[in-house]
Amino acid sequence: MKNRRMNVKRMMAMVLAVLMLADTVDIPALTVQAADYKSAETVVAAEQEAVSEENAAAMAAISANDAATYGIATLADTTETPVQVKKSDGTVENYATICDFTGGNCWTNCEITLNGNASLGGNCFFHGTVTLDLNGYTLKTEEYALSFEGSNSVVKSSKSDGKITGVGYDGWQGYNDVLHVEGSGASCTIKSGVTIEATEYKPAVYACASLIIEEGVTLRRTNGNEVLRVRPGGNVTINGGTFQGKVYRISGGYPADQRRYL
Repeated sequence: MKNRRMNVKRMMAMVLAVLMLADTVDIPALTVQAADYKSAETVVAAEQEAVSEENAAAMAAISANDAATYGIATLADTTETPVQVKKSDGTVENYATICDFTGGNCWTNCEITLNGNASLGGNCFFHGTVTLDLNGYTLKTEEYALSFEGSNSVVKSSKSDGKITGVGYDGWQGYNDVLHVEGSGASCTIKSGVTIEATEYKPAVYACASLIIEEGVTLRRTNGNEVLRVRPGGNVTINGGTFQGKVYRISGGYPADQRRYL
């Protein structure tokens, strides 16, 4: 492109030289040079347009997850209703927080998908079967309860790096973690690609029912030792994963001598 621009400048200089120094002017020659100049202009404009189109295509190709790497805010990251809920009757609705959907207690089966980073927004107790798909985003629970008390619930992330993070439920003793599984017949599976993080002094996960942790899951705790607490009635199957802390089982009550590290 730079070479073409230099050629255009040379042509213009030649035209000026002919007009200033020659007694006669070769009109056909000037006409040809002018045509070449216009042709060069057209080529330069076309190349600039092609570059602009390539840049636009490259930007469009950046996914919502890739955008975070480059510090680019996307609509999916900033949407006001990042919680998509597919209800048992097949209808789909969007909410600002998960609690806006549950109202605290959810008795129906549903599928919840995050389309952006989201907040729990309040205590959420799921009594039916629920699939929570983090979809590569982060769910902040803060001090609220995220409790699965129905059968066959699943926590997964269709895209990598889905995370649930919070300080842990600020409720009664023994029930003060980030994710909770409890109830007669309750069961939950945490699938690969999910990180559950406790940011203060409470465990990441509490199990008082059936819990399956698959390979590729990460349990993390910023302060303290225990990342997984197993209470009486808890039946935990660990198929792999990364535990950045200890797992312990309580045989009953809360005295230290009744806690056993696994």
